[in-house]
Amino acid sequence: MIDKANNAIIASPNWATPWRMMIVGDRLATIMESTVTKNLSPPSKLKIESWMKPGVAVFPWWGDRYGANMR
Repeated sequence: MIDKANNAIIASPNWATPWRMMIVGDRLATIMESTVTKNLSPPSKLKIESWMKPGVAVFPWWGDRYGANMR
């Protein structure tokens, strides 16, 4: 079902899929100033986010498995 008012797709309760996105531009500013990542999902419903810490992530199929040694 498509919710056109909120520009969202509503799926059945057990439906899930991994998502990936890519930003392509001819200038660095096009990529850095893009808001597409922020606009991909609704705002967080978490009240406390202090437990989240930034870290390193490398996808094994893309980073040639180098992420395992980056700690």
